[in-house]
Amino acid sequence: MIAQEHRPYVNTREDSAIWFLGIPTVMRSTGESTNGAFGLIEHLLIPPGFASPYHIHHLEDEAFYVLEGEVAFVCDGKWFKAGPGAYVFGPREIPHGFKIEGTAPVRMLILCAPAGFEHFILEMSEPATDLTLLPPAVLRLDLERPLAAPPGTPAERLRALRSGFDEALQDPALLAEAEQAALAIEPMSGPAIASFIEEVYRTPPAVAAKAAHLLGRSPP
Repeated sequence: MIAQEHRPYVNTREDSAIWFLGIPTVMRSTGESTNGAFGLIEHLLIPPGFASPYHIHHLEDEAFYVLEGEVAFVCDGKWFKAGPGAYVFGPREIPHGFKIEGTAPVRMLILCAPAGFEHFILEMSEPATDLTLLPPAVLRLDLERPLAAPPGTPAERLRALRSGFDEALQDPALLAEAEQAALAIEPMSGPAIASFIEEVYRTPPAVAAKAAHLLGRSPP
């Protein structure tokens, strides 16, 4: 019997990325580089509001390490929140999933052991040739429910509307009711929304077209 040789393996930020479900992803390790022990995936930027299916793995355990952002995980019907530095273990045969919370994108490592599931991700992906698509690719979810005043609204009235809206969303009764209903209230200010919109309008047409394709809005 000939033992399989173990070799050191290095993966860096310069390695090629892929788009998986519209998420820029780097395959850090596959079964080929770990002798079948595990596959390691890094999602570089998961947009706010993104949710994985509630699913079960029969062949591998799945572990998550949150590098940036806020994530709500569900495991066997129970929800809990995890921020930067949190580690979550999802055993095989137990249903689990996650949802990105807040207004900021998430960067996260996912490890599947033993290896194998990473090949499904590779088969369902396409090369990420232009990572300048990252900002416009997440704006659609960041600006999910903007409130806009009509053109020509006087500046003083606009300031009053913004101030009233901000105060309303800090009402203790509203926050308590939202928490009881498991609803996240994380509003963006008027100036922040305006800044996002300005960024969208500065996006080159070719980049905007590619982002629309990745989000399922138009043909390539």
